[in-house]
Amino acid sequence: MSKKKLSSEKWDFKLPCSDNQWKRFCEFKYYIKKSRSNSPSVYWKKRHASFNIKRDKKFVFIKGLYNRQTDKEALTPVSFYDQVFEWFEKKKNSISRRLVGKKAIPPARLFDKRSGYVDRLNKRYNQKFKKESKLLLGQYFNSEYADVYAKLLDCIECLKNNVDLKSRNSFLEIGPGNGVFAYFLVKKMKFKKAYLIDLPVMIPTCFFWLSALAGEKAVILPGERITPKTIFSLYLPGKIDLPYDSIDFSANITSFQEMNHSIVKDYFELIQKLTKPKGYFLCVNRFEKTTSWWRYPWPKKAKTIIEEEDLSSRTSSKMNKIIMRKLIKLTSAKF
Repeated sequence: MSKKKLSSEKWDFKLPCSDNQWKRFCEFKYYIKKSRSNSPSVYWKKRHASFNIKRDKKFVFIKGLYNRQTDKEALTPVSFYDQVFEWFEKKKNSISRRLVGKKAIPPARLFDKRSGYVDRLNKRYNQKFKKESKLLLGQYFNSEYADVYAKLLDCIECLKNNVDLKSRNSFLEIGPGNGVFAYFLVKKMKFKKAYLIDLPVMIPTCFFWLSALAGEKAVILPGERITPKTIFSLYLPGKIDLPYDSIDFSANITSFQEMNHSIVKDYFELIQKLTKPKGYFLCVNRFEKTTSWWRYPWPKKAKTIIEEEDLSSRTSSKMNKIIMRKLIKLTSAKF
């Protein structure tokens, strides 16, 4: 790709890329062709066309995480089966809403536009988190995404104030995006190992980002062998082979909301299997999007530490964009 076209096109990230990194990325593309992974949701099938990765000399250009394709005609087409499944899910959601009653009603708004809540929140983010995220991300800090970093650092603060972990050997994150939250957990919470599950289309973004932040030897792609220097291990859905009760902490930050309820149920079961008794699970997701918060299969026997609106909830132009945050302490009981 020519430099002129690269500079004129809107890219989410420009990151360093060594010859060895690019080789590993190309080998990963071959790996996913022969690897059977769990099918993504209809939402992600549609978004697939948004993603693109190009290399120019010592850099890689990535788009798709933030620079999403909005032209419906350009989105990846889905099969008739997917359309039927999507219709059925909406119908089931409507029926469930009527059956569960109050649980399906959003929480009362904690503020209104006139209160200046949004301005105060943005000020807090700028004062409390912007400097910290700059220090953590260094040259890779981008002010355009400062609110994203602030939201993640606020989750870290929530954990610092509310968890009592006996060990911090490892954590599991489902849907890590570009891996920044995982990086913050290692740097701020002092976890030793990170196990990250994501779709094939998202794995490269996470790989290049974490390699830039922590060094390429600290990150392994699906199919690669763990080494003594590995901190971040990337996995495809359905391919994680960790022992039961081996994880100290699990998290899902704004990705359950983009799946379907069948996939969400599978992940809740995985979290329960892998997380140690008295370990913790943090969930931050929309009250209503592709899935519904009130339909998540929360464990019947677990201690709820926090269940509240996230600080970034209802602060955009869409005041009905409700984001919930829940921290639970798991028991040995199954979901």
